[in-house]
Amino acid sequence: MQERKMMLGLVAAALSSLSLTGVTSAIPLGGQYSVSTTVTQLGADKYRFAYSITNITDELATTYSGFDILQLVIPTDAIITEVQVPVIYYPEPSQFYWTSVDTPNWDAPMYPHWFDSNAGADGRMLEFMGIGDRSVYPSGTTASLSFVADNVRPGVGDAVIVTYWGYQVPAVGYLHRPVTGEHYTGYLTALTVPVAIPEPATVALLALGGVATLIRRRRRA
Repeated sequence: MQERKMMLGLVAAALSSLSLTGVTSAIPLGGQYSVSTTVTQLGADKYRFAYSITNITDELATTYSGFDILQLVIPTDAIITEVQVPVIYYPEPSQFYWTSVDTPNWDAPMYPHWFDSNAGADGRMLEFMGIGDRSVYPSGTTASLSFVADNVRPGVGDAVIVTYWGYQVPAVGYLHRPVTGEHYTGYLTALTVPVAIPEPATVALLALGGVATLIRRRRRA
């Protein structure tokens, strides 16, 4: 819980530097989206992570709106390849598309981050984002994306799913980006993501702890 509070504190600090107004942190996911995750092992420490993100509720009838961004925290030394981004939902015109950004320098992202998680000393952000309002996925639709991560293992980590509301004001908490007049809402959740492989010393200590517990149980018996 303390780590989560620290994370949200960093979120607020990052957002204030971007001159955004409104809700200054991602809010807990509460039924707006569902996420199906598939992890396929490809090697000793190599996995394919695939996500199907279904927008259940978030759409405004008066504008292009819906699922627009996914942010994941991944280990610093993860090797990311074979990235597959969603196709745009509205297939016109050609200037709208999806892309991905792997941000090794947490403090100097290539693109603005409206919602950050706490990467800490050993993490970086992998972000999938729609470019242009017609890239979004409205309610009742599913976006699929995937990537291959090497030098990792599957684990549970923070993720942020972001809804784009365009220039309309939604009924939920949102951020307003004054420079463009657009509105966003980020939802904090936990997903299966790449996590760092434990150091050998850490593994050894965990093993010793297990042996000590077993010895104590045998003595009691």
